[in-house]
Amino acid sequence: MGRYLFFSLLIIAGKTMAEDYFNPAFLSNDGGEIADLSMFNSADTQPEGTYQTEVYVNSHRLGNKKIKFIRFKKSSSVFFKPNQGAGNLVPCISSELLDELGYLDTEKHNELKDNEECIPIKQLHPDTKINYSFSAMKLNFSIPQASLVSDSEEYISPASWDEGIPAFLVNYIVSGTHGRGGDNYYATFYSALNYGPWRLHNQSNLSMAYSSQNRTTQWVNVSTHAERDIASLGAIFTVGDSSTSGDVFESIGFRGISLFSSDSMLPDNQLGYAPVITGVARTAAHIVIRQNGYVIYQRFVSPGKFAIRDLSSSAASGDLRVTVEEKDGHAETFEVPFSTLPVLKRAGQVKYNFVTGAYRSGNPQQSEPVFIQASLLRGFRRGITLYGGTQLSRQYQSVLLGVGENLGHYGAISADLTHAQSKLADNSSHRGQSLRFLYAKSLSETGTTISLTGYRYSTRNFYSLGDTTYQNVRGYTYDNSSLSGTATPIDYYDLNQSRKGRLEFNLNQTLGDYGSLSLSGGQQTYWKQRGKQTWYQLSYNNSWNKISYSISASHSKTVGQYRADKQISFNFSVPMSFFSDNSSKAIINKSYLTSSVENSNTSGPTFSSGISGSAFKDNSLVYSLQERRTRYGTNRTASLGYTGPSGKIDGTYSSSEVSRDINIQAEGGIVLHSGGITFSQPLGDTNILVSAPGARGIRVDGQHNVETDNSGYAIIPYASEYRRNHVELDMTSAANNTEIMNNISEIVPTKGALVRADFSVKKGARVMFELSIKNRPVPFGTVVTEKKSHTSGLVDDEGNAYLSGLPDSGILTLQWGKDSNSTCRIPFHIPKEKRNKNIVTIKASCS
Repeated sequence: MGRYLFFSLLIIAGKTMAEDYFNPAFLSNDGGEIADLSMFNSADTQPEGTYQTEVYVNSHRLGNKKIKFIRFKKSSSVFFKPNQGAGNLVPCISSELLDELGYLDTEKHNELKDNEECIPIKQLHPDTKINYSFSAMKLNFSIPQASLVSDSEEYISPASWDEGIPAFLVNYIVSGTHGRGGDNYYATFYSALNYGPWRLHNQSNLSMAYSSQNRTTQWVNVSTHAERDIASLGAIFTVGDSSTSGDVFESIGFRGISLFSSDSMLPDNQLGYAPVITGVARTAAHIVIRQNGYVIYQRFVSPGKFAIRDLSSSAASGDLRVTVEEKDGHAETFEVPFSTLPVLKRAGQVKYNFVTGAYRSGNPQQSEPVFIQASLLRGFRRGITLYGGTQLSRQYQSVLLGVGENLGHYGAISADLTHAQSKLADNSSHRGQSLRFLYAKSLSETGTTISLTGYRYSTRNFYSLGDTTYQNVRGYTYDNSSLSGTATPIDYYDLNQSRKGRLEFNLNQTLGDYGSLSLSGGQQTYWKQRGKQTWYQLSYNNSWNKISYSISASHSKTVGQYRADKQISFNFSVPMSFFSDNSSKAIINKSYLTSSVENSNTSGPTFSSGISGSAFKDNSLVYSLQERRTRYGTNRTASLGYTGPSGKIDGTYSSSEVSRDINIQAEGGIVLHSGGITFSQPLGDTNILVSAPGARGIRVDGQHNVETDNSGYAIIPYASEYRRNHVELDMTSAANNTEIMNNISEIVPTKGALVRADFSVKKGARVMFELSIKNRPVPFGTVVTEKKSHTSGLVDDEGNAYLSGLPDSGILTLQWGKDSNSTCRIPFHIPKEKRNKNIVTIKASCS
């Protein structure tokens, strides 16, 4: 208890005036010897240096920063006096810190930044007030809002953005299946080379097929592009293969350059989607998703319902064509209509997009004309947004004008009109117009959300830029990715039957304790065609006493289809703990029984049942056993998956009356950086490299099974770009001989960056020394240092001193006074059998 009293009194003493004196004899309970504590009598003696400090701006936390503290001098250009209790130390305001505070740039501002090591902030901004507590290491700036770039609490100055470190990153998805017909393997690689603000991205696919008669391999370079952010413009610049945004015009692929404003650079409160793809597989199926003619996603799924939730952000605009390739050779293709119209902007906000390059679709039936596209959105007061744009090529010229408005209680609406002049492959010229509108309304009092989107092509002579790239007026689009080398027709088009009208609606209704209801659907009509494409879906979801269940019905019909596809299904899930009173067994709490009944007018009834769940404390192991019965037979599958610090692996075995298949899929990331190679779970676009040199097996708080490797590195995937990312290490996972001196780090990565979060590691023994001099305790307050490890501590009133990070052997230096007779040296050695203990106790004496 004596040492806690000692430290508490030191803090109290540190807050007294310099002329006050504290008698150290009061610290001794028994009148024992006291070391010379004059160094603690005044905070003036606190040494200059750099200290970890909590920095606040107008009481809002800016973060934990390294702040240099210097001695205050009246002649100094630092125009503020130190706080009471801070001694003569004052914080040095560097140009980097000044930028992070978010001051508006002025000519004087920039002049002082260039010429002063410690900027006289009071001279620059006289109304600025600085308050700091050295004992709490807290520094608060009170700055008038008029002097700041933004008064938003969530604003982060670009000076705080971290471009990251040079690195080469590879994200891989490798899968393979083995069956009676042969072996098939697929691999997708997403790579990035980072240097400074630049990111060079590439996506490539590898496909291989092996059978007794044939062996084929195909490598496809899907896209390559470089990009960087431009903070001064709040924009992203790209060069290479990319796609346009879908906020004003339909998203299209291109090879060229683009410059567009980035919403992610805005604070959260200034902000204005990849869809979830669902379907049903009759067998162990291969799912292929195409966008703009390119394969952007593929994986194997087990029989039954599937949901694709991990489409990359690059696939967040444009209609998606989904193909379900069944094991029996049957393939079903459906389209997921998807477009976003985030046109409403805050007053004064501007969003722009400029693109020039060659049209790129991946469809050999389409040419690659050079085009220019530009768009601009501007927010005004009273919730009004005006926007417009143009698309120009040799065969196509269009202009679009639109307006959006927040109607308050009546919701929000936007409408735009496009006029286009087109020249098709048969040299025919056309002029037409298209009207588009969007309506959204949320009724919070009833839990109702309505989203209504309509496209109406008012004339039969309206065409899009993509329509003019077709080299024939009518024909088939083909899939050239087949390993057989033959092109497979996947769609028929006829430009004479252009789209006339498209209507989509979505309604969601929450019912409180009674669950939720959703209704969605739409229709598409065409010129010179009587038929129309329609789709509707109604679903209800609820839970009762831990049992979850849902009912859904769907209807879909395409042009030329003889009869509509109709389906109704019922699904429920029951936790195993529902049947057991022994809730202490984790395996029971994490397991679920699932069952479903489906009926389709085309494939008949389907019955499915199974069990699934997870194991281990971190749920790193998942498993599933399923049986599915249809009119075609019975299919049984067993799957097992594991997610570890270095990646994910999944295995599935499926069997039916006609086939037996084994499928393996591995996903993960590989990062090459200055510290070596680090393997990780699947990477995101923006990532964090945790660096704790030599600290193996340290877990990262808030992350699923992420921990440092043998070199002390770990990768945190999916960091938030232009946002503060809080990284904290789990100290309880550290070895007994390892201490993390700063277990919390905050960083603000830019888009696509690999940002390094450094943690100071101290490795060595934790030792409690019982010290004595000639069989008497060492004086209270004696300073104990160990030179090799740069470790020091103080002796308590019982002669004990605690030091950490010590080597196996060394020499302690004890100092309890200012003269040469008030010091001694003690050699120590930690026995090998004690080195793995949490705290080692050693008795040592000065000779």
